[in-house]
Amino acid sequence: MPPAAQSPPDYYGLLGLAHEATQTEITKAYRKAALKAHPDKNPDDANASKKFHALSEAYGILSDEGARAAYDVIIRARVAKKRRVVELDQERQKLKEDLERREEEANRERRERQDAEKRLQEQLDRLRAQAFSQQQERWMKQQDAWKEEAVNSLDRTIKVKWSRSKAQDIGGEDGLCRVFERIGPVESVVMGKKGMSALVSFTTLPHAIKAMESDDPTLSGYVRVWAGAPPAPAAPTSTSTSGTSSTSTTPSLSIPESSILPSTSASSLSMEDYETLTILRMRHKAKERAAVRDK
Repeated sequence: MPPAAQSPPDYYGLLGLAHEATQTEITKAYRKAALKAHPDKNPDDANASKKFHALSEAYGILSDEGARAAYDVIIRARVAKKRRVVELDQERQKLKEDLERREEEANRERRERQDAEKRLQEQLDRLRAQAFSQQQERWMKQQDAWKEEAVNSLDRTIKVKWSRSKAQDIGGEDGLCRVFERIGPVESVVMGKKGMSALVSFTTLPHAIKAMESDDPTLSGYVRVWAGAPPAPAAPTSTSTSGTSSTSTTPSLSIPESSILPSTSASSLSMEDYETLTILRMRHKAKERAAVRDK
């Protein structure tokens, strides 16, 4: 329902004029009233500006023939309405009061309906918030699972660093991949943001160990450390010859517990390493999805 039109003020009353005043009388009355109510002459009156604006508005309406004619129609209707209200007899007054009572009842019913709609909306908001909280909880659990999976991949990932002078000879991720593929199959290479380090992930743990222990001249100048916890050394194997027992110290490669359980060194990763590892995991996942599609 659109808001009811606001009834205009009594412009004639503001200027102290009768409704039959001439244009000359209107101008004269306005100048006198405006001079008296001007804000510059009433610095202590906080409402002086509003009074002056109201006088200007009254003069603007009454000095324009079209605007005044329209305003007079409204004023005459207002006067006629007042007259009709005064002349209403007891029966009509009763009908009017009855109508007002029904309107009040309708308004009360509307307020009750609006209150009910408000309560319903509050319940819907509560349910949405509850569903959002549950969704956030599921998302956090999924993130924890992804982080655990990302940490497990550290077991076959090494971090490689190099000097600034060597950086221009690296050749980017492809160049590093070619260098370390001399050791064994490389799954992914992700450069750090500063271009001075990278994470190199091998397809198997033995190849990662070989890359860490290799003295290949091609790898000179590369500082190599484990991205996660170093693999646990294998226990010595015992051999028996002609009834005698001897212990062999030849190391063998064993899968550490960290390849099964989450690595405890994940908290030692820097923010740059963790972001790089995240990119690495995303590439692994993309390769896995591509392999599934190709089957």
